[in-house]
Amino acid sequence: MTGTQRNGGLWSDIDAVCELLGMPLGEAGRYGRVLFQHRSYRARQRICSAGEKFESLLVVNAGFLRTSQVDESGNEQVLGFPMRGDLVGVEGICAQTHHADTVALTACDVVILPFAQLRSLGHECADLSQVIYRAISRELVHEQSALGVIGTLTAEARVAHFLQELSGRYAALGYSPRRFMLHMTRRDLGSYLGVTLETVSRALSTMAEAGIIDVQKRAIIINDVAALAAISRHANRAKMRAN
Repeated sequence: MTGTQRNGGLWSDIDAVCELLGMPLGEAGRYGRVLFQHRSYRARQRICSAGEKFESLLVVNAGFLRTSQVDESGNEQVLGFPMRGDLVGVEGICAQTHHADTVALTACDVVILPFAQLRSLGHECADLSQVIYRAISRELVHEQSALGVIGTLTAEARVAHFLQELSGRYAALGYSPRRFMLHMTRRDLGSYLGVTLETVSRALSTMAEAGIIDVQKRAIIINDVAALAAISRHANRAKMRAN
């Protein structure tokens, strides 16, 4: 876990935050005196709510989160499952108000980046501004990619694509890409992928029966990487014809 103990809590300097984002700062060490505080949350604890005043961006240091939005009819749409290295809260920058609810799925630790402080530091350090802009852009690209998956892939392919993508994320963090946990519920995963809970369960069962994966409660074991990748490319021909 990134962070240094100071005054009874964890703090990270700019270099550590940029490393956590996967975007090392070019002027390493120059702003080591500037520290950002960590905050810990319990599983199922709310981190921020839609409608709250936007003040800070968050970087996930450890654990898993869920972001979601409720429409005018009261229907909840899961937007994502941030994990270590992800930047959270960018949707609040425009109107200075959060538009999403963020909840901890597991015990987690996040680094608090006061936005006013980031802007001030950005005037002194152009490299830091570039890191933040790139991190924000990465989140937008990820969101657009998720929408593309929903728009073009079959229901089973969406589930397979999600497992393949999560496998890659775990691998990038130094964990096993073939055995990992799904910390979200099947219902939340279905909401994120635009399918029903039953569809998610059926897709997982179908892949398990084919020997492509094993499902042990929330643990996923990938047995056949190539077969999973092949399923994740199955386009929704009906939607393509409609277009």
